[in-house]
Amino acid sequence: MAQVMLDQVSKTYPNGHVAVHGMDLDIADGEFLVLVGPSGCGKSTLLRMIAGLESITGGELRIGDRVVNDVHPGDRDIAMVFQNYALYPHYTVARNIAYPLRLAKRPKDEIDRRVREVAAMLELTDYLDRKPGQLSGGQRQRVAMGRAIIRDAALFLMDEPLSNLDAKLRVQMRGEIARLQRRVGTTMVYVTHDQVEAMTMGHRVAVLKEGRLQQIGTPDEIYRSPANTFVASFMGTPPMNLVEARLRTGKGGTEVVLGGVDVPLPAAERGYPEGPVTVGVRPEHLLDASILGDTARHVRIPAIVEYVEALGAEKNVYVTLGAIRGDATSAGAPIACRFPAESAVVADAKVELALDPARIHLFDAESGAALR
Repeated sequence: MAQVMLDQVSKTYPNGHVAVHGMDLDIADGEFLVLVGPSGCGKSTLLRMIAGLESITGGELRIGDRVVNDVHPGDRDIAMVFQNYALYPHYTVARNIAYPLRLAKRPKDEIDRRVREVAAMLELTDYLDRKPGQLSGGQRQRVAMGRAIIRDAALFLMDEPLSNLDAKLRVQMRGEIARLQRRVGTTMVYVTHDQVEAMTMGHRVAVLKEGRLQQIGTPDEIYRSPANTFVASFMGTPPMNLVEARLRTGKGGTEVVLGGVDVPLPAAERGYPEGPVTVGVRPEHLLDASILGDTARHVRIPAIVEYVEALGAEKNVYVTLGAIRGDATSAGAPIACRFPAESAVVADAKVELALDPARIHLFDAESGAALR
C-alpha cells in the first residue's frame, strides 16, 4: 500500500491548454478515493499523471516516500484497470490474469497458486480455461481486475472501468469493487463521471471542474454541505434545486421569498446582508404537505405540478413554485421534489409543498460559493 501526495500538480499541453490547475491532494494509505466530474474536467488526465502515462508540467507527485514525477510507469508499483478491459483475446482467463507474473519471470508454481487465489476471490475459478470472447462484460471486467490484483501493487488506478456495462451489471460491479478494496486494503484511485458511483463506492470523493478541485470529502459531507453551486447541482439525482432569490429583513429576522411566501431563515443565518442570493433545496426536502403529519416547523409553499416521474417506491415530481405559472421566483427549469409513492399528485394539479427552513442552502449569487 502507499500514500499518494499531489502538491500543486498541473498539466499544460503544448497548445497552451491547461488540463489540470495546481492540484493539491493527499490520498491516505489504504484509502479508496473517487475522482468525479463531467467530461473534460481533467479527472482522467490526473489519473494518467499518477500512473506516469502523462507528463507532469508543474508541481510534485509522491507515491509513498518517492517523488515520481520522472519515474517510468513500470517502476511506480501501480496496477491500472482501463475502461476497455485491455485483455489479450487469444489468451485464456488464467493466462490473462497471470500475465504480470509471467512478465516478471516468477516461478510457475507461484504463478499457478496466485492465479487460483485471485480467481477464487473474484469468482472466476470456473472460467480459467475460457477466452475473453466467451465471457460476459462483467466477467471480463473481473479478469482485468484480477490481472491488476495479482501484481500485489502498492496502488490501484481505475479509469471508468464500469462505463461499458449495462445498468444492472454496473450496480453489481460497484459492490464487488468496493468489497474487493476493503478485502485487499490497497490504496485505490477511481475515476468516473457517474456521481452515483462516486457516492456509493469511495471513502472520499474529489469533485473536479475544468481542471480544478471544487471539493473533497466523504460522500455524506459532499452531499450535505456542498462547497458551491456546481457541487450542489452535480452530486445528487435529481440534483439540488437552485433558485435565484433575495435575502431581506422581515418581522422575524432574515428571510427569503420562495413562490411568493416569506421563508424565515434559522437564527444562525440571520447575519447575512440583504441582497441577491442563490437558494438551494434538495428534492427530498420539498415534501407533499397533504400527506405530512406534523408540519409545525415547516413553511407551506404553493406550487403547480408540471409532470410526474413514477419510480415505483417514490415519485419525482416537477413543479412551478407559486400559485400561478410564470411566477418570477421560479423562472427557468421546474423545481424537483421527491414524494413517496402514496402521493396522489398529478400533472397540472395544485399542490402545497412543506419546507423546513433549516434544510435551505445559501450560495453567493456571483461566485456560487456556499455561505455556510
